[in-house]
Amino acid sequence: MQIRVATRADVPAMTEILNWAIAETDAIFRAFPASIAEREELFDHVAATGTQLVAEEDGEVLGFAYYKPFGDPAIWIGAHEDTIYVSPAAHGRGVGTALLGSLIEAARADERVHTLLARITTNNATSVALHEKFGFVLTGTLREVTRKFDAWLDLHTLQLIL
Repeated sequence: MQIRVATRADVPAMTEILNWAIAETDAIFRAFPASIAEREELFDHVAATGTQLVAEEDGEVLGFAYYKPFGDPAIWIGAHEDTIYVSPAAHGRGVGTALLGSLIEAARADERVHTLLARITTNNATSVALHEKFGFVLTGTLREVTRKFDAWLDLHTLQLIL
């Protein structure tokens, strides 16, 4: 497995992984699939304002991660949020660990980034543990901020000051 900078050619595979998470998990609040055109627009935004990586093995994208500004960068100076999704076929293989480690390394080298934030549903223990392994700390919890799969969901915010 290698971690590399994502290209626009990766967007279809990234979209497929995201759409699996949308349909099968509450890791993302969204309830409807993302289009490739929509994800290309986000890709371009992240390419201009952050960093995006993919984990690849034998030409197959196993997962992706990126950081981008948190809110309005003119107000939230230096604050960026991370996003990580791993293909279900690659769960348990260290893909998330490799992606987050590489993403933090890129953020530390990026003068625009002072802190990374992660917003994670409270029942996504795997993602919370992954972030805590890299030194993220829980800074707050928003209760019952949305519904998905007929249940109210809470949201943790974790933070890593670089």
